[in-house]
Amino acid sequence: MTSSGGRDGSNGTVGSAEGSCRSPRALLERIGLLLGTLGVGGLLLLMPLGAATPDWLRGGLVAAVLVALCGLLLRRPPFTARHRLAVAGILLLLASFALSALLSPLPRLSLERSMTLPISAAAGLLAIRLGAAGVAGRWLAGAALVAVLLLCTDLLWQASTGASLFGAVPAMRRLQGSLPNPNDLCMVVPLAALALGVAGASRVAYAVLGGVLLLTLGVVFLLSDSWNLLVGAVGGGSVLLLWGVGRRGLWLAGVGVVAAIVLAGLLLWQSPRREAMFDRIVGAPLSDPEGAGRTIAERGAAIRGWIAGSARGRLAAVAWSGFIERPIVGFGPGLFAEAWWRIRGGGEWGEPVPREGYHPWAHNLPLETLAERGVVGLAAVLLLLAVPTVAMRRTRRRNIGAAAGADAATRRAVSAAAAIGAILAMGLFDLTLLKDWVSLLLLVSIGLCEGSSSPSEERAGDDGHRCKDRRKAE
Repeated sequence: MTSSGGRDGSNGTVGSAEGSCRSPRALLERIGLLLGTLGVGGLLLLMPLGAATPDWLRGGLVAAVLVALCGLLLRRPPFTARHRLAVAGILLLLASFALSALLSPLPRLSLERSMTLPISAAAGLLAIRLGAAGVAGRWLAGAALVAVLLLCTDLLWQASTGASLFGAVPAMRRLQGSLPNPNDLCMVVPLAALALGVAGASRVAYAVLGGVLLLTLGVVFLLSDSWNLLVGAVGGGSVLLLWGVGRRGLWLAGVGVVAAIVLAGLLLWQSPRREAMFDRIVGAPLSDPEGAGRTIAERGAAIRGWIAGSARGRLAAVAWSGFIERPIVGFGPGLFAEAWWRIRGGGEWGEPVPREGYHPWAHNLPLETLAERGVVGLAAVLLLLAVPTVAMRRTRRRNIGAAAGADAATRRAVSAAAAIGAILAMGLFDLTLLKDWVSLLLLVSIGLCEGSSSPSEERAGDDGHRCKDRRKAE
């Protein structure tokens, strides 16, 4: 009788457990996790395809992300208390974009150019829950691993046949795969960092997968000659070493940076573009015949003048001028080309920007943030970047390193933090948040880092796994 009463839920807990597993809300949450994994993982996997991705497929994945987020919001509460900082950071970033766009000189154009950011924000919010679900977070890492392999395969195919594997691209002097811009090949670095989460808790798998990914990055670098890729590898690798191996991390990070600089020098010496790059970096300001007797201060002034007159120096000057003119909310997301034409070309807001004077972004994420979104946007970004810092401190308090004795959740959190570090390092010399893959990878990495830093929720957060455990207990 006792057993019967337990099963029908009158006295025991098995019946109530079955009711919880079969409740509409639990079913919706499981469907939401499935759709979310499919949507976010699909967007990560299709990044190397670029414009070759069919519109119907991209639209379907975006719809899956939005539907999954709506389904998971039915959970009470949708996010735990420790995730409030991450949720607030993503929402405030989105609000800063909207505010700056609405108060810009060209609000309609600014809103149109930043229209895809809400999709990235939805994916970031969803990644918090997926990272906490454990299995879903590992599937996302698997999608990133497949994306890395696709990109490397596409480059090898293009190097051997002269054509991209997935679709036609404009003819460029450098290999670019199926991406519209060869500079976008640096996306392989944060994708490779996320892919480390596939290894789980196995030390052997972690070491083998890390070696394979490092070899893949080397192949992509040698084929593409993308120096921003090397910058991202240094940034992401430093974060991985710093947070992943305990107290020795700082020393190993320093050794890694020095080794990367030496390796970069050797690769630069072997590069066919060595002389041209040397002239651009060092030779141009110092090779004048009259500079033989210059003092160090005079040579420093010559270098500073050369930097100010270079293309990146002019972009930085325009960004700073735009920030000084509108320091609170900036001149609006996506309007850097119009600001350039107004400040450097003598044009006015709303005038067509000539092609020869079209510079769509500042090639520097901090300056872009100040110029386009002002102090409000900078505060939102700083709050958002506090999320992975808090998450990593949470894992550090558990005295777990990613290289020895770590659980799967901690390793996924550290790999996501490495992806964030790679994006931020590359953002000092290139990138813009208005590129879909940049904003998507950044926000998804932040969400995964936050969600994966909660191993207790990983074991109890997925209703599907709770139901399986309860059925076994019967």
